[in-house]
Amino acid sequence: VIVTPQPQCPKYDTTLYDACSSLSKRWIKWDHSTPNPFSKSDLDEFSATQVQGFLQSILGSETPLPQDKVQIMEEVYGFNSYRNAEIKFRWLRICIQSRLKDQLPIALQFVTDVGRMKFIRPIYRDLYNWEEARAEAIETFKRNRPYMMIYIWKIDTNNNAGQFVVANANSK
Repeated sequence: VIVTPQPQCPKYDTTLYDACSSLSKRWIKWDHSTPNPFSKSDLDEFSATQVQGFLQSILGSETPLPQDKVQIMEEVYGFNSYRNAEIKFRWLRICIQSRLKDQLPIALQFVTDVGRMKFIRPIYRDLYNWEEARAEAIETFKRNRPYMMIYIWKIDTNNNAGQFVVANANSK
């Protein structure tokens, strides 16, 4: 019988992740009827990847943030002015999940300007699932279809699930 030692589990430094997680938990738990405890300096020490992690943590929370919290987050951090597509993508998905109507034009402009399917598909899917935004999202897609290299949208008329497929741009 050969006895082998147990593999050692490496101990990773989670300091960078912990900062993102801590800030997202503060936003989620904050009672927005109390004074705003957040400031732009919350993100001063964050790398772009940490900002993405912070937004992803909020995006993955069980319930969407209330609209007024999301609006305050924009006032504090100014995510609408970010040019980093990874950050803007996560920010817009948070806004769509919270049903912020004033962010709809920004989201539609984003899917028009950014051609990567990794960004476009989830946002179109989120917009499709938001009944008030659905028609405008479909119209935006149809208007921009000739400029896309691939189709990324197909409405499933059987169950209105808004399924996405990839097809050649020349297919009918």
